Amino acid sequence: MKRSLETLRNDLRRVVDILNRERAPAFLDGRAEELRREAVVLSQKLDEFSDSTLSVGLLGGTGVGKSTLMNGLAGSEIASASHRRPHTDSVLVYRHRSSVLPATILHTHVPWKEHVHGADAVSQIILCDLPDFDSLEGLHLQHVKDFLEHLDLLVWVVSPEKYADERFYSFLKEVPKARENFLFVVNKVDQLFGGTQLEAGYHMLARLVQTFHRHLAEQAVDHPLIYCVSALDGLQNAEPAAWNQFNAFRHQVFHERDAKEVGAIKTANLDRELETLLLSLDEMALQAGKLQTILQDFALELGKDRSEWIHIGKDVLGEWVDAVVRGRVREMLLQRSDLVGVGSVVQSMVGRLERENGLCPGGASLTWQLDRDGVLGRLIDEWARLENRMVHRALQEGIPANLLAPVQALFNPEERWARWSHSLRSALEARLVDVPLFSSRGFRWMQYGAYSLLFALLMGGLFLHGWGVVPSDASGWEVGLTWLIGSIRSLFSAEGLAALASYCILLLLLSLRFHISHKKRLQRREQKIIEALKSDLGHIWDVEFDAVIRDLQEHCKQLDREIEEISSLRH
Repeated sequence: MKRSLETLRNDLRRVVDILNRERAPAFLDGRAEELRREAVVLSQKLDEFSDSTLSVGLLGGTGVGKSTLMNGLAGSEIASASHRRPHTDSVLVYRHRSSVLPATILHTHVPWKEHVHGADAVSQIILCDLPDFDSLEGLHLQHVKDFLEHLDLLVWVVSPEKYADERFYSFLKEVPKARENFLFVVNKVDQLFGGTQLEAGYHMLARLVQTFHRHLAEQAVDHPLIYCVSALDGLQNAEPAAWNQFNAFRHQVFHERDAKEVGAIKTANLDRELETLLLSLDEMALQAGKLQTILQDFALELGKDRSEWIHIGKDVLGEWVDAVVRGRVREMLLQRSDLVGVGSVVQSMVGRLERENGLCPGGASLTWQLDRDGVLGRLIDEWARLENRMVHRALQEGIPANLLAPVQALFNPEERWARWSHSLRSALEARLVDVPLFSSRGFRWMQYGAYSLLFALLMGGLFLHGWGVVPSDASGWEVGLTWLIGSIRSLFSAEGLAALASYCILLLLLSLRFHISHKKRLQRREQKIIEALKSDLGHIWDVEFDAVIRDLQEHCKQLDREIEEISSLRH
């Protein structure tokens, strides 16, 4: 794909905009910063783009005559034996005193050394003598590869004895430059014509070029520009030998290029670098598309598992409410008793006996713990189980781990627990805040009436017995006094004490009856509250399940938007 300079700028601007957003595409997680740095470097190259200077690199093996070739191009000696590299990975940069080095070379991390010359023939050319590729290894080799991105034109130099070196072709295969900007030079061709007949020399040269061309074709270098030269012959003689293509090579490199030609060379390399960046985005977008399909299928499966999810939540929450919350509800109901009189005393005594025998929870039940390591921990295991199912399926499809990080966050047990437990606590507090308000005035008045009636019957019996001892001829205050004394005597008589004992027994039985009735009323209230709580908490669990599916669907939509945005860069 070939882009114009303006298209390059627009495409790269769109890429940078995508990567610099506050929320980069989810599927770039883990690589967004790396791609952002690459895009920034490429942007700097475009911003510093200059059509006035061409950077040419010469790369070859040991002894192929790169220095002589550069001197021949310049028409004078600009590279001499005194120019030595301090290290095997350093690059020798030759520039005319009137030209300025590109900023990308000035800021490169690759070791380089500058030589300034006065050869006007190459005033618009930056010549870079790269270290011999057959002497490089490890980090030095990588440094040279990194430096190649600063070059516009790369001249591959071989010799009759070096052109078949497999290390040359291995290195050629790894160079990430636009191959239409390669020139291939077979230097020292004069060796083929020394001491032999001219026809034999041409025959050997033809075989050499044919073999060289075949090797390059094997490396996907189609229609290469190959020049067979003798740089020494071209430098020493104004008219090189007929077999020497040095002038043609020199003309190819130094002919007057207008701004459009130089720009085309630079743009081709920048286009290749942008294409590499886009290919990285394409690859991740492809993986994101596969992940999107997996998530959509998984969301559909979860919908089918809804009944199982509800059943598990109902069982676990029911068990937890019965074990932890029921005691608190009972205590809160007992804090405001509807029993009065002897009934309240009986309730207090029965409650104390139950607590001593462990039949009723004490004050500790007034608080509850949302313990994730207890019964409720089984619900957290359900989130983890969903996450494991999804991750296992994605890894089976070859989805990179970095793409799974945002999806795993959807099932994160810690975050899900924090959010869900907050909803759970809020529902409990909302439901239990009204529990102490339950009261029945009618039940209280019924107790007051029953106790009063029983007392009235006792008093009435005593007063009637006392009235029987009043003389028929008594009058005035004597009747009242005699009646009062008779009533008191009857209270302490055998019949009166029996009546008093019967009253106490009846009073106790009546209070027990009210206590039992009150206890049943509390149990009904308690069960009603517990059932309402189980329903509320079960609804919260169902809502959480729906939230998981909704989050999956939203993530799929986000992936779809981001994939479409990356795909639009190709249109």
